[in-house]
Amino acid sequence: MIEFTRPTIGILGGMGPAATLDLYGQLIASIQQEKALTEARHIVINSIPVPNLFQQPDGFIREYLAKQTSLLESAGATVIGVCCNSAHHFFSSMQQAVSDEVVLVDLIQDVCLSAVNNGFRRPGIFSSSMARPLYEQRCNFFNLDPVLLDCAGQEIVDQAISRILLGDRSPELREELNILAADMELRGADCVILGCTDLPLVITAEDCILPLVSSTAVLAGSLARLGSVAVSRGRGGEY
Repeated sequence: MIEFTRPTIGILGGMGPAATLDLYGQLIASIQQEKALTEARHIVINSIPVPNLFQQPDGFIREYLAKQTSLLESAGATVIGVCCNSAHHFFSSMQQAVSDEVVLVDLIQDVCLSAVNNGFRRPGIFSSSMARPLYEQRCNFFNLDPVLLDCAGQEIVDQAISRILLGDRSPELREELNILAADMELRGADCVILGCTDLPLVITAEDCILPLVSSTAVLAGSLARLGSVAVSRGRGGEY
């Protein structure tokens, strides 16, 4: 007998924890918006307990993220999203750590594709220094013309991410980011990509002068969509 079930969704999070919580809430909201939804989804979260992960040697990070992604598959996840843009620097290692049956969401690709699908052509990039080259590469692939931060602006965003991880949600921090967005608009940006899942905790569409493409919202949408596809289990020919 063939049974049709929904994929188990896995989230590799903890980088940082508040962003993972935000993703979970947005994922539930996205799932509830799916048409003909009659049941809940099985969601497994692996919130990694390593502070300052990206200050560790690359070899350690690569091996650690690969192991943690593999643990999600062991827990039954067949669709996995990584709630951290910087972690996608090690995307290939995480992908190699799981079987061919597992879909690992390429967040950088999906964010850039979301910008394209929404008619944007000159996205401003707010991301960590680590994720910035990933966005430059994908923007080039999709024929986007990114508006990039200068060295001082990039330092402000990197510091903002660190402050958010420490719990800062102050109006002053929000204003610093909005000033950068306003400068990007003057330079021709038609949107801002929030290429760090911590940034949407502070900067919102209501505050920003430009439309936002939130990597958290994009990841939630991708996981909800991929998690809504029924898969067959069991053998055919039996009744």
